[in-house]
Amino acid sequence: MHRAKRLNPMPPLLLALWLAVFSIPAFSAPRHKSSGAHHKIEVVAGQVVAYSGGQACLKESAYWSIVIHLQPGQVIPDEFIRVDFSLPCGKSPKWASAARPAEEFRLHRQVDCKVVLAGDLAGDNKSKALPGMPLWTVPPGVEPVRLPFGQILPSYLSEDLPLKPLL
Repeated sequence: MHRAKRLNPMPPLLLALWLAVFSIPAFSAPRHKSSGAHHKIEVVAGQVVAYSGGQACLKESAYWSIVIHLQPGQVIPDEFIRVDFSLPCGKSPKWASAARPAEEFRLHRQVDCKVVLAGDLAGDNKSKALPGMPLWTVPPGVEPVRLPFGQILPSYLSEDLPLKPLL
C-alpha cells in the first residue's frame, strides 16, 4: 500500500507574513472616487459661458457639459475648461435659467483626458451643427464670449455635481 505524502502546512507566522507582504499593493493602489479615492480637488473661480445637455435621460440621470471661462490667476493655467456632470432627470442647474456672476467650482481633473470643443452655438443663424454634435447654449444674462471651437480643452469632473455612471 502506497502511503500519500503529506505536505506540512505553512506555519501560521509565515502565512501571516506572506499575506501581509502581498496584500500591501492592493491596499495602496489608487481607487476610484466611488470607493473612497482621494484625488486632488481644485477650487477655481469662473463663469459658465456655455452649456450642453440635459435633454436625454438615461438611467434616471441627464448628462450635461459646461464650458467655464476661468478668471485670471487661477491654479489651472487654461482660459477655458470643460466640466461634465449629471443631474436627476428633469432637474436643471441654477445657471441655466438665471444670470450668475463668476462663482467657485470644486473640480478634479479627468486624468489624461482632454477634449476638442466641438459643436455649435444654439440660435446661431450660421449653425452647421451635425447630428450627434453638441449644441451649446449661452446662459441668460451672460455676456457671450467667443468659444474656442476646435481647440483642445482640459476635461474636469465636478465634486458637487457628480457624473453618474451609465452602467
